[in-house]
Amino acid sequence: MVVGNTETSRERKQISRDFMEWGFGEWSATRLFGKDAEIGRVKVQGGSHTSVAVAAPRPVFVTTPIGKAPNPSVSIVYQGPVVAPIRKGERIAELHVENGNGKASRMDLVAMEDVAPANRWQQLRNGLLGLVD
Repeated sequence: MVVGNTETSRERKQISRDFMEWGFGEWSATRLFGKDAEIGRVKVQGGSHTSVAVAAPRPVFVTTPIGKAPNPSVSIVYQGPVVAPIRKGERIAELHVENGNGKASRMDLVAMEDVAPANRWQQLRNGLLGLVD
């Protein structure tokens, strides 16, 4: 860490230490989603399923000052519907988490299962469901 405008190395060391203690001691991380936990579903076009579950490949946390309850705004963003086939683990969406500071953190979301192309019956079903959706 670089600290400027100080007279001695002892003063720089103390300021650095105070800053690091503040950074680690005054903030709390809250887990929003565990690794591979279903976060939501994404619409699928032309697939054996009409939607697929998505998950983050690692845990998702939000950091807030100690004593302040986290109140994040969470959304799944994707260009869709996503076209089948889809492979398990394929990146198909993004998770946006905003913690009230106006800036969103982003994380890739991956498909939790394979979605094969629709067969004829599934295409018919998807077409009919598309009329009422």
